[in-house]
Amino acid sequence: MVLATTPIETGISTSIDLQILDGFKDAYTDAIFKIINGLTIPDVHDDKGNYLKNNTLELIESVTHVSIETDLSKNAIILKNEKLTAKFNSQDLRYKAAPLIVAKGKASVDINRLDVEVGISFDTKVLNGSQHIIPTIYAVDVACHLDRSNIKINLSGSFVNDIANLFTVFFKGIVANTIETSVAGILNSTVPTVVNKVLDSTEGTIAIPFVPGLMFDWQTPNAVNVSESWLGVATRGLFFNNETGEEDPWVAAPTTPLHDASMNETFQNWISAYTINSLLSSIQESIELKGWIKSEKIGNRINCHLLNNLLPGIAVYGGNQTVDIFFNVRNISQFEIVNDTILVNNTALDL
Repeated sequence: MVLATTPIETGISTSIDLQILDGFKDAYTDAIFKIINGLTIPDVHDDKGNYLKNNTLELIESVTHVSIETDLSKNAIILKNEKLTAKFNSQDLRYKAAPLIVAKGKASVDINRLDVEVGISFDTKVLNGSQHIIPTIYAVDVACHLDRSNIKINLSGSFVNDIANLFTVFFKGIVANTIETSVAGILNSTVPTVVNKVLDSTEGTIAIPFVPGLMFDWQTPNAVNVSESWLGVATRGLFFNNETGEEDPWVAAPTTPLHDASMNETFQNWISAYTINSLLSSIQESIELKGWIKSEKIGNRINCHLLNNLLPGIAVYGGNQTVDIFFNVRNISQFEIVNDTILVNNTALDL
């Protein structure tokens, strides 16, 4: 991976308040469940020959208690999911309490509180081949805490009643530490791997549905910006036809803010004339903008009188004479906004 340094124009800027992310708490919790549930916990041994083997961790329930914080020094958001409940199962227990007392069997431990923390740090990278610049994430501040005061241990097998107190110490020490390390480890590796795989697969472009050949370049020359209360990102925002390739429109992309603190909107989006012009020209290249407008289909509302301003003299055929229109758009471009007025300065239309 190469960190991005290549300058490209950006036609779209977007920011969202962190409070909007509250709406994704359920999705975040579900994602954590899928990653952790059924996790294999490594065999646990101590220096006295005691062990637990064939271990798994099963998540039971999550009380929705997700908080979102920021770590500005790492350009990261921190997602904390507290009060998960889980069950630890071991199919092979051995614990020696005395020379003649060796318990063997199985162990099951109800964990009534498991807190999980995952930080997502934002950066960019340049893809090999296309050299496109896209976001990439890293896991930071990943942690797991098992509340050792809120567990219930169930043992089955021989001599298990004789080791109950000793096993409790064993579990609260080395076993709980292993569970915490395992959970943090799988989150630390899986979260960025899954997200970055999806981002990489797009190569910074996506196909626009229902318009054959129409593509959108969403490259991000700079990383998602994390502030105390919002996230912001600028994207290239260039539409293009897949066959003709990417072409910058006639107008340069302006500099737009990621976030305007004077505005109350929790979602802010700036779309420039650069992006709109690329959309207009790409649509023209991707589909034929021509066809018939039948007056009878719209209540015979198109007549010579209505069209006289567009085609002076047509009213001579009778002001109420209905008209069917065939249109063919050959060019539409040079969209701009001047003094809050929308202008399209270069349009070729046959009627």
